[in-house]
Amino acid sequence: MNMQHYEFRHMQPHDRRVVGLNPKFVKRARANNERRAAMRQPAKKLFQHNEHVKAWCRYKIIADTVQEIEEKERLIAAAIEARQSEEAKVGQRIERIKEAFWAVCPIARAEIMGRGQSAEIARWRQALIHCLLENTGASLPRVGRSLNRDHTTCIHARRRVEEAIAEGNYFTRDLRTGHTVFVRRKAT
Repeated sequence: MNMQHYEFRHMQPHDRRVVGLNPKFVKRARANNERRAAMRQPAKKLFQHNEHVKAWCRYKIIADTVQEIEEKERLIAAAIEARQSEEAKVGQRIERIKEAFWAVCPIARAEIMGRGQSAEIARWRQALIHCLLENTGASLPRVGRSLNRDHTTCIHARRRVEEAIAEGNYFTRDLRTGHTVFVRRKAT
């Protein structure tokens, strides 16, 4: 029997007497088992070290992830702030164009902003929407909201004004009254 591979795993520590085995052999086997157990300790420490390294790596990954998230949140906040300032600038441009438009429009502001659907009111409203879309770079919903309208009204207005321009119809200032009027080209 090879004593280096023989272990007393079935024995309890309080068992001093092993029946049928040479006491010197048992003593040497126990010493070898203790020596092997002592040699296994560094492996346990290495395992604990590996767990420590793994834990540190997990912490590092989490810390890096948190830093990346915080950086992305900072970038998003900066983008939102820039977008809000751009929206404010667009709103200011819309208001300036509307004020200039009210100065030349012969129809009252309340009528254009209201729900009136007569051809003359609709034509002036369409002209205002076209001016806002061409000069502010605002979205259709933004322009629509500024006039208490839906974005589809803006789409229709743009189409109608572009058709009128293509046909040669336009808005001009009447020299007699000083008002801006819609001139329809006469069919020949």
